[in-house]
Amino acid sequence: MNHSNVATRHAIQTTQAEQPTVQQWRLPIILRSFQWDEDTKLGQVQLCTQEYNWHCATFNNYFIHFLFQDEVTGYARIIQSVNQANEPIYVMVDFKLDDSLKALNLAHPEFCPIEGVVEQTRSLVQGIQNTGIKRLLENALSMDSVSANFWTCQASLRDHHAYAGGLAEHSLEVATMIASSNLEIEDKDIGIAFALLHDIGKIYSYAHGTLTEYAREVGHERIGYQFLDTFITELEQEDAKAGHSLRELLNGNWKRTTKDRRPLAIGRVVNAFDQLSCERNLQKPIKNPPANSFHRDDLAFFEP
Repeated sequence: MNHSNVATRHAIQTTQAEQPTVQQWRLPIILRSFQWDEDTKLGQVQLCTQEYNWHCATFNNYFIHFLFQDEVTGYARIIQSVNQANEPIYVMVDFKLDDSLKALNLAHPEFCPIEGVVEQTRSLVQGIQNTGIKRLLENALSMDSVSANFWTCQASLRDHHAYAGGLAEHSLEVATMIASSNLEIEDKDIGIAFALLHDIGKIYSYAHGTLTEYAREVGHERIGYQFLDTFITELEQEDAKAGHSLRELLNGNWKRTTKDRRPLAIGRVVNAFDQLSCERNLQKPIKNPPANSFHRDDLAFFEP
């Protein structure tokens, strides 16, 4: 099997304090424990050198990893070979940095157990006209913990969309209704972003089938906002009005203290579609994702 010029998003996870940067890698690098599923293109990879081991996950020819230093993305060239015992091995012989790669754009369709959700979400984000908002969504949905769990997390434990992939499906439903609404283009872009991110804190709120203590204390809205704050600040520097509106929406001020009519109006529309998505889902039969769907049961959770 020869996978050449494979697009990769490097996820390097290690417990060692000092790790060489990608520029210090000594190529070629042997890929140990290379497991590849030809049906789904999902697999597991371990990068090995004499001094270091990195555990990575590969999806649809893409590496996705987690790096305690800076995130590294780029294109890798991988070839098949054999070792001295004539056993098959895979070797990364070249790697070129490309910081433009985003986990959202590399996500395999089967990341989500519900068919079409990944592709439709990606298409919706690409259709946003405000470049700052589009970049915010790409960055937010490409965070390591988000790209690992957003597509598989439940939207609730026992209420609406309470199954693997329910969070992404619910978020997409609300965002799609916003995209089809009569809102003006600028407001529609903000509304889509709010819809896709309004429940993102839930992926940090569940552990072992229940809410974490911190989630019970502050709620998933605040948890999500804490993770998105940096991205919102970047948007405010590029587009102050859009950034302010999205901040008021994601921190919940639109429901409480805001005097700005724009986030208040957008928030009410998104909230109405949110409720509609919930009610429609509760009227459907319980959904059981296919047994061979790719999803993780060990959802990440967050505590300060």
